[in-house]
Amino acid sequence: MRYLHHPGSDADPIAPGTVTSPTGVSWSGMSQAIFSTHVLPYFGIAIFLTACGTSVGKVLSPAFVLPAAILNLGLYFVLLWKRHVPGVNVALLYGYAFVNGLLIGPAVAMIGKVFPGVVTQAFILTAVSFFCVAAYVIVSGKDCSGLAPFLVAGLFVIIIGGIVNWFTGGAGLGLGLAILSVVVFLAFTAYDMSNIMHKFRDDEYILATVELYLDFLNLFLAFLRILVHLAASQRR
Repeated sequence: MRYLHHPGSDADPIAPGTVTSPTGVSWSGMSQAIFSTHVLPYFGIAIFLTACGTSVGKVLSPAFVLPAAILNLGLYFVLLWKRHVPGVNVALLYGYAFVNGLLIGPAVAMIGKVFPGVVTQAFILTAVSFFCVAAYVIVSGKDCSGLAPFLVAGLFVIIIGGIVNWFTGGAGLGLGLAILSVVVFLAFTAYDMSNIMHKFRDDEYILATVELYLDFLNLFLAFLRILVHLAASQRR
């Protein structure tokens, strides 16, 4: 689940609290100290817990998917509601990440059996592309807030296309949507990283973590779909 958020968008982009990094790029939003000591560790642990949840989800019955999806949605909104409550916010973040793993576990298990190695390849592609885009924004200091309308349009196309593909089952459309998803969520990564640097307040470290985490997770699922399509086409 994604939504466009503009915390502190009405603030002066070159406010007196602006801090310049060693690379000469200014952070006028969240401080680099909070990003390094809160967002990055929480992000890494959330990814790890999702992997743990995926391992557990592999052995669960497919009947568990619907309850997990409902729990996942509930945790997401509660997490956003309680994101400023110390301790509770981190616990909710970790619980949300673990349930995400449970939710995708059965699909990942099936893909791993049919197409060995594809899941690992998808993770490597995700990690490399995600961190390259994030690093580019951090080093360049580029303001990517102008991407917002394109991201909304991209999400709309992905959602509508996904609904159509659900009923038609076209392999070509599915591959096209997966490729579009990679482009959209790489753009979301740039957009969110830019907002963290220029617009987020220090107390929004949980929201910053959630947004980067969802960018990574959705990017992984998109790469996974692409690799599955390519592997399946080679077997025909």
